[in-house]
Amino acid sequence: MYKLELMNRSTFNRKTFSLLLLIASLASLGYAIYRSTDRRVTISVPGSDTVYGEPQHGLLLGMCIFAGICLLGIVLLFRDNVTEVNTGTNLDVNRDQLKTSSRTATNYPK
Repeated sequence: MYKLELMNRSTFNRKTFSLLLLIASLASLGYAIYRSTDRRVTISVPGSDTVYGEPQHGLLLGMCIFAGICLLGIVLLFRDNVTEVNTGTNLDVNRDQLKTSSRTATNYPK
């Protein structure tokens, strides 16, 4: 099987992820501004008016909230001080040092 190299630690780190979040944030804000300034066309016939191109306020709100969450994610990425994560694969545990007991735990409610 082919291995996806995108998740490699050397290429996919905080800097690139924050750049992706920034691009997503700017794109969603740009699209929200584009949709809100679009031309509106009103067709009037006797008895009804039809408006095309009316801004969808739920979509605009959702795009602005998404952009805010992306920016919040960028801030949280740079505030995090963890530089290296231990995956647990290189732990040196001697099996003889592990203590086992057949006693029942005493922290159960009675």
